[in-house]
Amino acid sequence: MKNPLNNLKRLSFPRRRESSISKLKLIMDSRLRGNDNSSSNGDLKKPVSLFELSATVMKTAAGKKLPGFSLTELLIAMVILSVLVLLALPKLYPLVTKAKTKEAQIALATVKALQESYKLEHDRFAGTLEDLGFVQEKTVSDGGNAKYVVSISSASETGYEAKATALVDFDNDGTFNVWVVNEQGQVDEKIPD
Repeated sequence: MKNPLNNLKRLSFPRRRESSISKLKLIMDSRLRGNDNSSSNGDLKKPVSLFELSATVMKTAAGKKLPGFSLTELLIAMVILSVLVLLALPKLYPLVTKAKTKEAQIALATVKALQESYKLEHDRFAGTLEDLGFVQEKTVSDGGNAKYVVSISSASETGYEAKATALVDFDNDGTFNVWVVNEQGQVDEKIPD
């Protein structure tokens, strides 16, 4: 009767591939123990230099293509990304300007509310921001964050006009954005940027 275990001996199981690090450890262990073929005596050797170590690792990796990207592939990917960014930037400028104009709209809405309160108390509209109690945020030219200067251009018993003028040219075309509010409470863009 045949032993069934004999059939297992004939089967070949694939060997697990060793990584570069495990190969490096084996090489280091064999060199430190003196089991290297070039060694004639069995005593410990001196430590291996980095150059010898890297050359040995390169020899073990020779003939096998290591995974990774080439410099050419990386440069092509960078060029594609930069072209996509350049195509997207012009579409973002109007959104940035729109976000910055919110500052003017909010400031003029505050002036409108303060003018309505002032009108109820004094039966006329205020001629200055100080009369309203409106405090202008520190502007960019003064080291602050405000990009608009708010002022009251005209005021009477029946109406007023307040405006917010940009200190910064958002799209570098030479025109500065101006927003206006009047006694009817309409906040309008008088000069678009």
